[in-house]
Amino acid sequence: MNKKSVFGTIIVILLIIVLSGCLSLLLIWTGPETTPEDKVSSAKIVQTIPVESQTCSISVSAFGSVVPSRKVIIKPQVKGQVIWQSESITIGGYVKKGDELVRIDPNDYDLAITEVQSNFEQARFEWEVENGRQVIAEHEWNELQSDLDMEEVNKSLVLRKPHLRRAEALMEKAKNDIKIAELDLSRTVITAPFNAMVIEESVEVGQLLDTGSDICELVGTDEFWIQVTIPFSQLQWVRFPENGQPGAETQVILDTGNGESPVWKGRVIRLLGDLDPLGRMARLVVSVTDPLNLSRKPGSKFPLLLGSYVEVKIDAGQLENTLRIPRAALKEGNQIWVVGDNQLLKILSATVLWPEKETVLISNNLEEGDQLIVSDLQVALPGMEVVPQPAATYSELVTGTPREN
Repeated sequence: MNKKSVFGTIIVILLIIVLSGCLSLLLIWTGPETTPEDKVSSAKIVQTIPVESQTCSISVSAFGSVVPSRKVIIKPQVKGQVIWQSESITIGGYVKKGDELVRIDPNDYDLAITEVQSNFEQARFEWEVENGRQVIAEHEWNELQSDLDMEEVNKSLVLRKPHLRRAEALMEKAKNDIKIAELDLSRTVITAPFNAMVIEESVEVGQLLDTGSDICELVGTDEFWIQVTIPFSQLQWVRFPENGQPGAETQVILDTGNGESPVWKGRVIRLLGDLDPLGRMARLVVSVTDPLNLSRKPGSKFPLLLGSYVEVKIDAGQLENTLRIPRAALKEGNQIWVVGDNQLLKILSATVLWPEKETVLISNNLEEGDQLIVSDLQVALPGMEVVPQPAATYSELVTGTPREN
């Protein structure tokens, strides 16, 4: 190839390059404007609830069974035939203090009173006669004592002192016999010793009773007891009756199995002197008055029955400047996650003051505007951006209280 053709080829290539550059510039200047794509946000959505510092009431939770506070088997103190029986003497029947339960045939005891009264009249006659003899004996003694050897005469016998003491003793015995006979007669009418419910009955009209025979078994209805156990370490939180002051108030909660949990008020009345042999736990007694609602208190519809297994929440006082949070919000290592007004995540250490069944009381170390995160994150780093959304799941749990019966 000669020099002339090479030079022409180079010129053509340069022209092509220049024309391409000019065309590119023209396309850039005349083409449509473009905007950069929006940056995809990396902020995580979290569920939050507002929490406020408050004075929280705390309680010791315990479980136990309902037992009678008073229980007695009624037995007759005299024997005889039953001539009348109260209609209330049936299993589940209710009686009030002083109500007649059973009457025993009183005829034999009426006759016994007549007999001992006759004996008393006879003894009183003997006593009056002996008093008259005393006057005569003393008169004779005064007349004859100058003629008698005083060393050989027993003045007491002459004046019939032993005879008078015997007459007085017989009359006193007759008086006591009357009292015993009247007492036996009164015992033919058997009454209820306290307000009670009949749980066992074993008597019928016409039955011949002997002393010690069972008539019925009663349990008091004015109050029931609940024997509960708690860890020995929690005794320091329980107030017992002392110096005229009542014990701690309690809430007795029964799970009825149908979604309702009625509540009764009660009080701690004593600490038993031994530990529970199975769990080595301290044992307390809680009292509930009118457990069967026999007074028909308005608003109450459930009776607290004997043998019921219940939860007892014992008032343990109050903790100030605390936060009540769901257990789900307390993370591993006793940490909580919060989000402030800047929507940045903060990880704080929490001091657990009191654990509850579904919540935890912690010390308040939040700033104004902080919200508690109750949802989980796979990765949680301080300062990461989050998007808070209200969570309705835990609001009632944090602020709710059980219904009272």
